[in-house]
Parts: sequence; C-alpha cells; structure tokens
Amino acid sequence: MTGSDVYQTKPLSNFETSYRKLVKKHYRKNHQAREEFIDLVGGFLRLMRSSPRLPHAVGHLEPWPPGTAEKGFELWKMHFDMPGIKGAAGEGRLVYLIAEEERIVYPIWIYTHDEFDKRPPEREMGRLLKSAMNRQ
Repeated sequence: MTGSDVYQTKPLSNFETSYRKLVKKHYRKNHQAREEFIDLVGGFLRLMRSSPRLPHAVGHLEPWPPGTAEKGFELWKMHFDMPGIKGAAGEGRLVYLIAEEERIVYPIWIYTHDEFDKRPPEREMGRLLKSAMNRQ
C-alpha cells in the first residue's frame, strides 16, 4: 500500500485465472492491445485501493447470489471496454467484493459479456464470495 491508499487489494486466485484466460484468448496476437489491457486492469486495481465505489456510469452495486450476503461487505461490478475487441467480447466486466471494516477489496472475476451474458453462475459466485469473506 502507498501513503494515499485507503484499501488493500487482494485478488482471489479465480481472478488471476480469469485474467490470464482473457489475455490468452483475446490478446495472444495483438500485443499493443494486450499492453493496453494490462495497463487498464492495473489502473483499475490502483483505483480500487483509493476509491472502490465507482461512479454509476462505470460500476454499480451488484445483487448477491442467494444466501451469500453478509453485513460489512459490498458486491460491485465494473463495466469497461476491452482494448482492441469489438462486439460482446469487447464489453468487459470485473466483479469485486469490498470488505469495509478491514478496508480490503477482493477482485473476484474478470470476464467479457460474450463469456457470461449477465455474470458467472450463481453457485460459483457464491462459493468465491464465501471464500473471500472467510479470509477475515
């Protein structure tokens, strides 16, 4: 954390896996767009450390999968354009959890609208959220 950081970011292993999968699938041949994507995601993670509650045009509170909501946590989804990609695959999503009391942001999953129309399956999301919340 730097002096201006208010939150820590602790990406879940699922976030890291989904990130690598996106890079491999969409940016294997387009090196310039890959670098733009890597910089973009790095910027998002830096932003989350200072101000994880984004303006509505970029991010919003996300409904919890059934039976997973817990006091002191907020589930958010960010929308962004994937560099160099058109169509539904170019509509990026990043789901993350804010643990307010601990001041930790857990990036959960990064994906495209083409991969999941709304979001990843409820059961899998619930499992990942419980995992993050149990780290406290």
